[in-house]
Amino acid sequence: MDNIEKILEFWHLMEKPKLVFRAAKLSSGREESIAEHSWRMALMAAIIAPKIRERLDTERVLKMILVHDIGEMSEGDIPSHIHAFNSSIKEKKDRSEEEMMTSIKDEFPEFGKEVFNLWKEYELQETFEAKFVKALDKLDARIQMIDDPNTREFSAEKREQSGILAKKTSELCGIDELLADLDKLSRNEREEKHGF
Repeated sequence: MDNIEKILEFWHLMEKPKLVFRAAKLSSGREESIAEHSWRMALMAAIIAPKIRERLDTERVLKMILVHDIGEMSEGDIPSHIHAFNSSIKEKKDRSEEEMMTSIKDEFPEFGKEVFNLWKEYELQETFEAKFVKALDKLDARIQMIDDPNTREFSAEKREQSGILAKKTSELCGIDELLADLDKLSRNEREEKHGF
């Protein structure tokens, strides 16, 4: 690698995921950052990847987790319950993230292409690793909902949307028995704690 200045520049750029907050709230009431979300997903993957029936490329999974949301640095996090039910918001979100990831690919040619390709693999959802990461993404969001004491106060509309999204999460988790069990267990836990 010839240009170590570019490595340092990228490291500085990667402060942004620490500063971009998601709609999800921590148990303390503070919003969760993209970086915090990705960190817990990586930990989740490290713990359960060896238990998944289909062989996983764990290194690729961990890298994909680390880059899957950095496209949100430009516009911020748009919660699933908003973009999943509004195609124009979803298109704008997708376009913005593609532009951000393309700029990373172009600005950091020595490693930006790998970052872009991992992100694109996640977006396309064609590999088992990408599907595994997507399932963890949704499970982590649910766990955060359980941890947030204000989830109980969701509006009727948001509860209904959460129910629809929960079914999609169950479909994603259907790729492996352990993921399906974790999906069911976490759905039950949310029901017990928050009533839906």
